[in-house]
Amino acid sequence: MNKSALFISTLNEIEGITQLFKKVPISSFDECYALDGGSTDGTIEFF
Repeated sequence: MNKSALFISTLNEIEGITQLFKKVPISSFDECYALDGGSTDGTIEFF
C-alpha cells in the first residue's frame, strides 16, 4: 500500500496553515513534516 507524506515550509504562516488544515485534515497523511524558518507568530507552536 502506498503511503502519503505532507511537507510544508513556513515562515510566519499561522493563518495560512490553519486555513490549510481546515480544508485538508492532517489525518489524511501518513506522515507530516514541517520546516520552519523561525516563525514568531505561533506557527511552530501550532505544529
